[in-house]
Amino acid sequence: MEDFLRLLSTLGLTIIIEYPVVQLLWLAIKEKEKSKLAFYKNKIIIIPAIIVNVLTNPALNVFARFLFRDTDMPEDTIWLIITIIEFVIWALEAVMYKYMLNTKWTKAFAMAISANFVSYMSSFII
Repeated sequence: MEDFLRLLSTLGLTIIIEYPVVQLLWLAIKEKEKSKLAFYKNKIIIIPAIIVNVLTNPALNVFARFLFRDTDMPEDTIWLIITIIEFVIWALEAVMYKYMLNTKWTKAFAMAISANFVSYMSSFII
């Protein structure tokens, strides 16, 4: 139960950090894109942000916990693996934003990379 609550709190914190970044970028860079998942005249995109994070964050955290707890890998190697997986997640999230928000690839990648960069850097502060 403790692991589940920790995963849930990590997911919640990630959404709290990443959603404002994605939302601000959406407001700054959207043009004529219309998304069925956006609210209030295509301005609020909290549903896609939650979906993206629910699909990617727990998977990464479960895998990271596995690496730290159940393997004998050196910590530097584990962090290298996690960093590589973060790059894969950025790409996956960009694909999800592209199709959920019906936007251009450049905008989708800008949103995914910016949100994940802020979130990743925040993890060292928190």
